[in-house]
Amino acid sequence: MATAWLNKVQLVYLPAHTSYKTQPLDHSVFSALKNYFRQATKALASFTASAAVNKRRFLYCYRDASRLGMSARDIISGFRNTDPEAPITVLESQALPARPETPPPKPTTEQGPRC
Repeated sequence: MATAWLNKVQLVYLPAHTSYKTQPLDHSVFSALKNYFRQATKALASFTASAAVNKRRFLYCYRDASRLGMSARDIISGFRNTDPEAPITVLESQALPARPETPPPKPTTEQGPRC
């Protein structure tokens, strides 16, 4: 921490289990990229069912998927939705439903063996 402070690096500590809510590209880009890439490789697999997907074909699929899934609009949207300067946006989306109460155990009328 001292090294960060000396180099004017601001550290941000995140609450546990919230990093998926605070990663801008996880929100807006990677899920779309993953879907487009899956579609491209699925289409490729149907054309060459007996052949393995080689590196060149893999890269073409990734290139095409990234062109569709990585738009400037989606990237900006991801940063807007996870803005560290506006933490209420992230916290509001983090709200979890109330946990139901566990009912007390039912009393048993049977008496088991006494040891």
